[in-house]
Amino acid sequence: MVRDDQPPAQPSSGSAHPGLASLDAGLRAQGHIADHTVLQSLQLALSLKKPLLLDGPSGTGKTHLAESYAKCLGVTPFRLIVHTDLQREDAAYDWHYSRQLLSLRLGTKPINKGFDEDHLIAKPLLQTIRASQPGRPAVLILEGLEQGHASLDSVLLPFLDDYRVDIDGLGSLRASEAPLIFITSKDARAMSDRVRRRAIYQYCPFPCATRELSILQAAVPDAGARLSQAVVDFVRGLRISDLAQRPGMDRLIAWTKTLRQLDALSLDPELIHNTLGLLLKHQHDLRPLAGTDASAWLAELQRRAQSETVIELSS
Repeated sequence: MVRDDQPPAQPSSGSAHPGLASLDAGLRAQGHIADHTVLQSLQLALSLKKPLLLDGPSGTGKTHLAESYAKCLGVTPFRLIVHTDLQREDAAYDWHYSRQLLSLRLGTKPINKGFDEDHLIAKPLLQTIRASQPGRPAVLILEGLEQGHASLDSVLLPFLDDYRVDIDGLGSLRASEAPLIFITSKDARAMSDRVRRRAIYQYCPFPCATRELSILQAAVPDAGARLSQAVVDFVRGLRISDLAQRPGMDRLIAWTKTLRQLDALSLDPELIHNTLGLLLKHQHDLRPLAGTDASAWLAELQRRAQSETVIELSS
């Protein structure tokens, strides 16, 4: 971390960014199988030192990509979850006012030195700046920026532009090494246009059937080919149904692990009925299984999924 009146440290010559093949291999070693276009966007973000905006429905691996890349670097990612009541003090920094007053009363600090770094309470943005060191960049995950208030831009934009936090009474603090920022969103259109312009945009849909099966087999290797294929077909059928929220990869993997704990080798209506709460989280979504037509419903979902797979292959 450097002050504004000091030149930022130059990136070390050994911090060359990995190629697509090594980037893919590193992520796979951490359990993440990324789409080729996502890998290209990540590599571009690394090369240009720009934030990566990952847009798409829940459960498509956006946050998992960020966490997996942080594991590749051997660092723990910082996370800022934005909500409607989030203030700039929650995002960047705050002052330890009681400690300031105590130091002034004890005379340990001159009055004009009441504002210094000893009295700062670092929040995710400042934590990221402090942790980012030459040759070892920090990773920050920004979630839900579309829900943030416009006033948050006053602290967020300087951070996205220069990896800088402006602190009243102290000046500006910059990162010694550009951190990698992942911005995840379920609806980037609702996000501030000023934030979107500063990032590399990448849409993350649900994976195709082949890649989804590969992801599931890597996450739950003991599930077996028959159960894994049945689960993927079933969940893909659910996603093209009238659901309040479509189940993502995280729920698919959790459901499969539960099925294995129940020693399931294939799907049947009773098993689905007893465990569907792991996939669906709304009464409207669970209603079709309330009757006696579970077998027909299961067959219809599998037919839809297989039809969708044929369309993917033909395109």
